[in-house]
Amino acid sequence: MEQTRRARLTGLTAALLTVAAILWTLFASPSIGVVADGSYASAAEGLALRYAEESIPTGQRVEEFAYEDTAYSTLLFASRTSVGAAVALVRLATHPFGLGFSTRYLAVVYALLMGWGAYLLANGLARRSRTAAILATLGLPLALANPAVIGYLNSLYAVGASIAYLLLFLGATVYCLCREKGCGVQWALLVLFAAQLMLRTMAQMMALLPAAVLAVVLCAVHSCPGRAERPLHAACVLIASLMCMSGLVTGWQADDTVHSAAANYLAVFQGYLPASEKPEETLEALGLPESYLADIGKSYYEPSENFVNDPRDEENAALLNENISLGKRVKFAIQHPAVVRTMMDKNESALRNADSWYLADDAGNAVSSRSPLHTVLETIFGRDHHAISRWCLICAALLVLLLPIVRRQSASVMLCAFLLMVLLGTIGYLPLTLVLTGGIDLLTVKPLAFLLGGLMVLMSFASGAVLLRRLMAWLSVKDAKLALPPCSARTSEGLLPYLRKIRVTQKGTVAIVALVCVVLCCWQLLPAEHIGGVNNGDFGRMMEQIDLYWAQPQLDDESTQFEWGVVEDYSYREPFHPARLTSIDPTYSLIFPSMLVRFITLLAGGNYSTQVQAFILLALVMAALLLLVHDLYPLLGKLTLPAGLVVACMLLGENYLAWYNSLFGETMIPVGLMLTIACTVHLALMPRGSRKSWLWMILLAISVRFLCTAKAQMALALPAAIVLLIVFTVYHHPQTKKPLIAFSLMGALLCGLVSYDTLGVYRKNQGVSEKQTIWQSVFYGALMIADDPDAAMEELGIPAEMKADIGKHAYYPNSEYVYPIESDELQEKFYDHVTTMTLVRYYLRHPKDMLTMMNRAAQESVTLSTSFMTYTDALYSDNRPLHRMNLWCNLRSIFAARAFWVYVLLYGTAGVFCLTLICRKKTQKQTKLLAMLFLCVMFVGVMQYPLSVIGNGFADNNKQMYTFMLCHDLLVVAAGVVLVRRLIPARRTAENAIREEADHEPQEESA
Repeated sequence: MEQTRRARLTGLTAALLTVAAILWTLFASPSIGVVADGSYASAAEGLALRYAEESIPTGQRVEEFAYEDTAYSTLLFASRTSVGAAVALVRLATHPFGLGFSTRYLAVVYALLMGWGAYLLANGLARRSRTAAILATLGLPLALANPAVIGYLNSLYAVGASIAYLLLFLGATVYCLCREKGCGVQWALLVLFAAQLMLRTMAQMMALLPAAVLAVVLCAVHSCPGRAERPLHAACVLIASLMCMSGLVTGWQADDTVHSAAANYLAVFQGYLPASEKPEETLEALGLPESYLADIGKSYYEPSENFVNDPRDEENAALLNENISLGKRVKFAIQHPAVVRTMMDKNESALRNADSWYLADDAGNAVSSRSPLHTVLETIFGRDHHAISRWCLICAALLVLLLPIVRRQSASVMLCAFLLMVLLGTIGYLPLTLVLTGGIDLLTVKPLAFLLGGLMVLMSFASGAVLLRRLMAWLSVKDAKLALPPCSARTSEGLLPYLRKIRVTQKGTVAIVALVCVVLCCWQLLPAEHIGGVNNGDFGRMMEQIDLYWAQPQLDDESTQFEWGVVEDYSYREPFHPARLTSIDPTYSLIFPSMLVRFITLLAGGNYSTQVQAFILLALVMAALLLLVHDLYPLLGKLTLPAGLVVACMLLGENYLAWYNSLFGETMIPVGLMLTIACTVHLALMPRGSRKSWLWMILLAISVRFLCTAKAQMALALPAAIVLLIVFTVYHHPQTKKPLIAFSLMGALLCGLVSYDTLGVYRKNQGVSEKQTIWQSVFYGALMIADDPDAAMEELGIPAEMKADIGKHAYYPNSEYVYPIESDELQEKFYDHVTTMTLVRYYLRHPKDMLTMMNRAAQESVTLSTSFMTYTDALYSDNRPLHRMNLWCNLRSIFAARAFWVYVLLYGTAGVFCLTLICRKKTQKQTKLLAMLFLCVMFVGVMQYPLSVIGNGFADNNKQMYTFMLCHDLLVVAAGVVLVRRLIPARRTAENAIREEADHEPQEESA
């Protein structure tokens, strides 16, 4: 306990000194800030900010901004860089009170994050070495007090966020590795969170990717409570590593400084070519003609008449995009390292700390980046890149010397290995920047390099002092051990133990989830401006099936019927259609809530309203969710509340909510799926053979009927529905003979009715949309990616004269096609011998094309679609951003796969795990039933995956992936709950063992 108290006091001292040094440097009179360059406006736009004044000339210091409309979750998860996370905190504290945005507020947030990192760093080191902790406490504020480093915190440049998140990442990793083994997975998650923020700041952070991955892996291993949980932790390590990679890819793709056409041109013509001794050979290696020699050294933004080859010209832009892209530049730099060395030499002056840093005081005057302290430090140690590299090598040598001393202490070895990886990243940071950008933005990225250099100097002193102290102790006393003292295994009370004591009852959990659901629904659907679906042509099919017609305003102005905006009011001829509610005339399952809407309309008057329909569907979804929360509470305990809230935010977010307020076939899919899951879980957990099983079997049949008849393509979910009905008919069969026969007959009847209705809806839809679907699958899909379209057309039996139709979807005017879509001539030449099965056989014979389409589907599944949805007070514009409740939409991109093979790996692993549980005899029957449900939901999603591209070409891929993404999201939440549930018992077991051992120590001493 004394060691823990001393460590906390040391960490608190380091945090206070760090925050004080940063804020004093930033806001001492005159305060320091950064002037805006040409990229500042773009950075502000990406963060939903705009200049408070109309015109801000480049080269002035800008601190005040106004807010644009956006969602907090967009800033947190979907922003181009993780700077958005800090901006979201500032927005949360200022925007509700009518205040504007200031970079000074942002600097305070960064300072607090760096103070947190300093606390963790000093706290962790104090548990291992008091000498290193004291040096870190005193040296860290000195390393951070450089105006050239701290001035960038008072700006929107990504390098400021990199500095703050880097220190938080280092502190979290050191703290986790310096705690006792089995300290808890929450510290590994903190390291993962900090690594994600750090990697997403800018593309140059790729230099620290190996250190980030190693830190996550080491912390996950170190925090493992026991040997029995290592396989589970190994799976978590794999997922965490993929998340780190995902964070880097997201930041990399969003960074305009390395990916845009301007960045490519500036890097080559102002970086690579001027540094080349033979630019002719360099141009040849890059695949560019010699005429580009005259353009060397020119900026991308110069007037067109200044260029021999204008880079903004369409033809030249295509040539440049093909030959000087980021991948080509990296490959060229690897093959020609001499060019990189020349760039380093030519940028030597820019790499020095004494150069211009874009810094200015309150009056806009340039401010020297030097301070008296750092003048002394630079004189002694040097601050250019070569000096930083030398100190990194010295620090690496000291850490290597420490390894024999700590070889028997795994945590200390892990810490040394992590610091060595950080050293490698520090050495490679500036060279990597030159490779990526050609050195055009060194003034805004080198502050982080010099901060890393200062940390390496501090690390050298700390490791050297520890090494010297241990050597002196070993030489002075023969019995002294040449090793660091072990960390205390005692645990102390903190926030997490306090949170574990909070108890929420089963009824309280259901009430909280219900309250959140009601608030989300009312907040998003009751205001005048609320989300809804826009007709893309699919509404007509649904309106015909459920007997709806356009209201008078749409009949008066036909332009409002198609892709105009949200239309909520419709008219109808007959109020009720009893036959369509039965198997006599099966139709889409939306007919059931539509009949209830008609009844409400008859009572209240007015037209048919999809807004009322949305509330009815949301009530069904909420009922299913609350039933799940109630049934799973005995199994999950306190985990039920966060799991229920996550699912509520997912299903009631705007991206899912918009479908309810529309006439799309996707409207009933989440309703049917959630009702099916809720009924299945209830049947699995209720006593076997209960009398209530009769009622719940009927409810399960109704639920799967809703799911399978939501739209025609959902007929592929029928096998999973039949399996569930058969399994629970067998599981809940009565013990006596007569009830057994009746129950079995009921199960068979339910299976027959569900199958008949599903196939009936499919046949009814087949004549409506089959031709358009087949056309788009072939001409807007398969033939567009074929290596030899002529051979592919011959293989499919398509006339050669129809080659002109390749790339056309099925909704152009008839005059645009060789043969009109609905003509008898096209029926004879195309539809009679090209069917869906013909296309399936074609893809099986061409696996390369099939893989291309599958990867396309994976890329579309990363983000939820905002197509064909908008707010009721606005005209429709494709992919308009949503700003009210899109938390899940932005969060899910973290765990969505971007390649088909990743889905194969994840779903294959989950399928094998579920089958193992089902086949193992020792597994409880309830667990087997839940595993069967998991497999069925996975089957429903997997069967929809290929239909999105193979069955519809490149048309509306994201919309067609709706069912797969819904199933995938639910499966991810379920898998996450299972993983956390497995971790909690192990954590409690480890804590109990530590407490028992601590209780026995005083008894042994007294004995």
